[in-house]
Amino acid sequence: MKLFTQLALVTAIATSGSAFAMQTMNDSDLSATTGQDGITILIAPPKLTGAQQTSLGVTQTNGILIGAAVLHDKDGIVDATNTTGTSGGAIIIGDAKQANAANTAGTQLGIFGSTPISVVLDASGGGAAGSVSGTSPVLNVKLGLPSDLLIRTGDISVDGSNRGAIAVGAAGATAANAAVGGTTGNAVKVLNSMDIALGGATMNIQLGHTPQGAFINAAGTITGGLSIANLSVHDATYDGVSLGGDLGVSRLTVTDTGSANLTLNAGITVTKDVGTLWGGAASAGGLVITTAGNASDIMLQNVTLGSANSTLGDLQLINVQSAGTHIAIQGH
Repeated sequence: MKLFTQLALVTAIATSGSAFAMQTMNDSDLSATTGQDGITILIAPPKLTGAQQTSLGVTQTNGILIGAAVLHDKDGIVDATNTTGTSGGAIIIGDAKQANAANTAGTQLGIFGSTPISVVLDASGGGAAGSVSGTSPVLNVKLGLPSDLLIRTGDISVDGSNRGAIAVGAAGATAANAAVGGTTGNAVKVLNSMDIALGGATMNIQLGHTPQGAFINAAGTITGGLSIANLSVHDATYDGVSLGGDLGVSRLTVTDTGSANLTLNAGITVTKDVGTLWGGAASAGGLVITTAGNASDIMLQNVTLGSANSTLGDLQLINVQSAGTHIAIQGH
């Protein structure tokens, strides 16, 4: 009986060997279970209701609304003739009333789309293709945008800041402290809200070493071109009297020359010596955008001055060759 039991056990193991066999798995197999080929993250903003779409005037099905984004310039204006600075100011992007209840309400900041934003994460040891190691490791993040992506800037206003006297790192520096946070409630609108269409583009971000030559590379084809609707500079007063008007453009469109679409191609880097980019002396660092790609056509439709009825017509810039242009953004 004992021998029979042992034979039965051996037979069972032998017949089920295929279920327990150790088999080699390739990258494709492993990526499905362990992320060996990288990780993909899909970000879908909340779904908008029909009433929201109607009130917001968008056709996109999903969106994120942000009441206001506030940049506090805590030392005010400081230049060669004014070394002590004026009172602290604030730049409000979005609804000024949500930065301080005393302000006049405005348009919120919004990001809209009908498909998810994709984020693909990959890491490399920095070696040659097929090698097992390298000396220049890099984290690669590829950001894919919905084809109908719409960015609504919200109104852009200036106001006084209630945070100028708050020391960096102090307990009162937290935004939750309403007694010292926010603005003074004297917001003045300087730019009306704009709608920017940037659908179908991708941005490739590299952290660590940057074999692509830039911190961020933006690429892709924007169907219908880059479009900015309702571009308008707002002047609240004239000579101290509330007689201000707008310098406006109903729609600004940028496309490749001879095409209905725009090929997006720009690199973004962070550098400590901005001046050396255009052959000058080293200067304070900043974020630098370098353009590349094709020549472009720029159309400004319905340019107005003062009021919506005082139109100057349309303005076209044809065959603009701007590849290699550097745009630097610096703090002070």
